[in-house]
Amino acid sequence: MNKLNREQKEKVKNFESFTSANEKVAIEFLTLHKWNLELAVDGYFNSPVSAKAGASSAKVDNSKVEAFYSKYKEPDEDKIGENGLPRLFTDINVDLEDIVTLILAWKLKAQALGEFSHSEFVTGMSELKIDSMEKLRERLPSLRAIISEDAAFREFYMFVFEYGKPPGQKSLPLEMAVELWQLVLKDKFRFLEPWVTYIKEKHKLAIPRDTWSLVLEFSRNINAQMSNYNPDDSWPVLIDEFVEYYREQNPAK
Repeated sequence: MNKLNREQKEKVKNFESFTSANEKVAIEFLTLHKWNLELAVDGYFNSPVSAKAGASSAKVDNSKVEAFYSKYKEPDEDKIGENGLPRLFTDINVDLEDIVTLILAWKLKAQALGEFSHSEFVTGMSELKIDSMEKLRERLPSLRAIISEDAAFREFYMFVFEYGKPPGQKSLPLEMAVELWQLVLKDKFRFLEPWVTYIKEKHKLAIPRDTWSLVLEFSRNINAQMSNYNPDDSWPVLIDEFVEYYREQNPAK
């Protein structure tokens, strides 16, 4: 452990927290997956049982997972929805507008916004080795850490687009896109506030997948002065017009 750098040590701790594996196993899987935390965790849970000999408490009680689900399921529907979901997040001390609510939906492979089906919840929690509210609460820091790497965050970000779309639609309603951008790009997009202002004032259309994707690339690549923005690059018109708008509102001194 002493030979690891600070970032690697942090990933080891997150791996241990998320999997209940020991340090040796954590380093083994992180090294195998080139220190990609999400891939290492997934690789760990998908590996043969013999490879999990270092785990201290990785077993999950299926009956407890079912009981966990039953505690929050809707009275007349086989899902956790508008009544159960707020109770679940209240019990684990998470605000409904916390990004970890979306991270959990991503890891459970949820299909419909604001609900978890029986299959999604039971299968997902079993894969995460979580069979109680207490274990879920303990795993929250690790869930947050999963998206700390660029590749994992991009996968999560694109999931959010699909998750937020109405069934059968190809684009994300504008109001929903704005709400989700404010949640997932907070502290990641230096121009998030003016972007949201521009979208609300000037744009009235739904957001297609390509635009959603390129907003993330724009947020990662644009510098503080926008001096590296090249209109000849393959940016969508919406981003071109935003840059013009921003420059008009903030002329160079």
